[in-house]
Amino acid sequence: MEGILESVPNFSEGRNPAIIKAIADALSSVTGAALLHVDSSFDANRTVYTLAGYPDAVLEALKAGARCAFRRINMAAHSGTHPRIGALDVLPLVPLSGMTMESCSRIAADLASELAAELDVPFYLYARSAKSEARRDLSAIRRGGYEGLEKKLEDDAWVPDSGPRRFIPSWGATVCGARDFLIAWNVNLSVKDESMAKAIAARLRAGADGHRRFPGLKTIGWYMQEYGCAQVSCNVCDFRSAPLFEVYAEISRLAEECGCEARGSELIGLIPLEAMLAAGLSVLAAEASVLATKASVLGADRGKADRERIVAAAIKGLGLDALSAFEPNERILELALEARGLG
Repeated sequence: MEGILESVPNFSEGRNPAIIKAIADALSSVTGAALLHVDSSFDANRTVYTLAGYPDAVLEALKAGARCAFRRINMAAHSGTHPRIGALDVLPLVPLSGMTMESCSRIAADLASELAAELDVPFYLYARSAKSEARRDLSAIRRGGYEGLEKKLEDDAWVPDSGPRRFIPSWGATVCGARDFLIAWNVNLSVKDESMAKAIAARLRAGADGHRRFPGLKTIGWYMQEYGCAQVSCNVCDFRSAPLFEVYAEISRLAEECGCEARGSELIGLIPLEAMLAAGLSVLAAEASVLATKASVLGADRGKADRERIVAAAIKGLGLDALSAFEPNERILELALEARGLG
């Protein structure tokens, strides 16, 4: 298969360094597939791996990672703040270049079928690979969590798309599918009060007068003990309809109304260059120091010096370095691919 494929598998292990490394090694074991980033959270007890490369190589690497998780992760002993139903909880495929969403959707369905048969575990298809509207949304499939999965499997409405219709305590179930690029991004609050984060997340979901301002945004709130703060956790499913700078400004406004502040943010995985440039431009515009029009900033002919300045503005304006250093060449998708000869 031609083109460049990305996958961002989420494994339910964020506390055992040996298991996290073993899965990383498995995902790195295939030539033509590059492991771009590993993001672990102790409190969430979850690790998000970002993998990209030639489709056949990425698929083989994902199979190796799934086999490793099957041997090493025991969901019966798992706990964490992040919603989950399985050891390999979510397995999304994202077409980056030279691939259509339709072809990616078929590849995801085939991958789910192969892994379900090999490991003898349940797989559900979601997003662009979903066979029904009821299964398009990840949260619908994951509702009830791992703890409610055994009962869910007894419901005729939730027969797995592939694999056995039985509860496997060590594994749970996996959700797999093709989707558009998603930015996983958490905004830090100045308080430890989880209820404030949940309240802000709920107001973002509800919008004003029943009209959501950011239809491409999904939010929940939680407390992260490892950081000592509550967070509004965001899945930006469409960064054009939910621009990061505008979302951050709205969270800041809602936080102030709740009696706290937004204090920077945390990116999980990688982010498209376009989203960073748009955020940086908005920051500079807010500072009355616009470098260029939006069209030229996002254009391919934009100078490297200007691009670096705009990216730096985005990092500062969103506080992306509040919890740890933010390295653009490692965290911006196109730059990371270019550095590995896949751009």
